[in-house]
Amino acid sequence: MSVLKAQRIINHIRVCSYKKTLMILELMLYCASYLILKLIYSGVENVFERN
Repeated sequence: MSVLKAQRIINHIRVCSYKKTLMILELMLYCASYLILKLIYSGVENVFERN
């Protein structure tokens, strides 16, 4: 994944809520959006594991 592709996707979801971010990423057709979606899921799982 290139930096420019990741930045393009992150700029779309930067100010969105968690639910809206998941919806946007699931509907995007970019391959990079799938990787970013996996990162978000992983981050959320880490937050709940520590609590």
